[in-house]
Amino acid sequence: MSAPLRRSHAHVWLGQHEKSLNILDEAEALLGRNPWFAAERQWALLAAGRFEEAPAIAPEVIDDVEFGMKAEALPLAMSGNVDAGRAAMQDWQAKYGRNLQAEIEIHAALGDRAEANRLAAELDARPGGPMLLLLTAGNCACGAPFDLEATPNFRERFRESGLAWPLQTLMRYPAKNW
Repeated sequence: MSAPLRRSHAHVWLGQHEKSLNILDEAEALLGRNPWFAAERQWALLAAGRFEEAPAIAPEVIDDVEFGMKAEALPLAMSGNVDAGRAAMQDWQAKYGRNLQAEIEIHAALGDRAEANRLAAELDARPGGPMLLLLTAGNCACGAPFDLEATPNFRERFRESGLAWPLQTLMRYPAKNW
């Protein structure tokens, strides 16, 4: 299952959204539908700007601990419906609990920089926090989902890496203005 996901993901980053979706179609024909393929399909649709199609996939992943919180909230944020995106996140939290990485991504997408920074600082203080923040930034694909100043441990590890901050922007959320 991992190879089709990686191939699909790479094609999204290359801007080849239809190729990414075709890879997922082929993988699902061979291996069946599952939350991983559905979440990747939703991500490819969002990257392609086809956010009106993305909510239909939410029921396939809404109960998933890793993808569920973002399944409804991110398509709503992409469409500019900040209040509904925030409500979707809060509804998911009430039912399933917290997912700190997803919360950072969603708050960034909703344009809530202060809350994204607060949550990033909370994660930064945990063991392994800087690694999780790198994954969060990559998953968000929105450049900088938080400010480096909010995450001193991550900032130091990131500077050691020699990579450029912010990361590449693939997703452009209307409410995110940084």
